[in-house]
Amino acid sequence: TECFHCIRNKIERSEAVIGTHAETNERKDLVGYVALYVLYRRLTPAFVEPDGKFYKRLWSVQRKIPIVILSGKLIWTLPEFIEEHARLDVKKLEPSEPMLARRGYLDKLVE
Repeated sequence: TECFHCIRNKIERSEAVIGTHAETNERKDLVGYVALYVLYRRLTPAFVEPDGKFYKRLWSVQRKIPIVILSGKLIWTLPEFIEEHARLDVKKLEPSEPMLARRGYLDKLVE
């Protein structure tokens, strides 16, 4: 649907800018776009099959941004959010262990 394509486009645009010199507030924008995706999934009729390919792509975004600091010590993590609110049984999600991937990312920042 058009709504899904708009949400997917917004997520892809934000992800493309994250980590570049052009990044401003795309990390926080991504949180809102993922929430829109969850809302879209909730409002979509049960007979409409969710896009597994997009779900895998969305899941992989955590490699680039494992956490988003919302304010102070308040953080948001993509895998926990979409697993709780828009879970989809897809095989071979990468990373398969979000906590280990997050720890590895944070260890690289400390080095």
